[in-house]
Amino acid sequence: MEQLKLGKKIADKIKPAQSEILNLLSVYNYYFIDSIVEKDIVKVFSGVRPLVKSSNDVNKATREYVIQTNKNLISVFGGKWTTARALAKKVVKRI
Repeated sequence: MEQLKLGKKIADKIKPAQSEILNLLSVYNYYFIDSIVEKDIVKVFSGVRPLVKSSNDVNKATREYVIQTNKNLISVFGGKWTTARALAKKVVKRI
């Protein structure tokens, strides 16, 4: 199977990095009185998001999106959660 540029295979289990977990714990403990530690975590999740190629260096890829229309098919590539609502409005206008 072809490897991705970051050294991961598509079949590899997607999970949050240890540094991400520790960062979230740190932020949580900063804002809440009752501190928690890693053993208090009962479930984690993570995901992947395709990015539109905007650079040959994957670490410099932007989170822009592209809307592509082909007859009655509308495809969206890229984007991010914080702009999902605005993106959805643009797609609806095309319908």
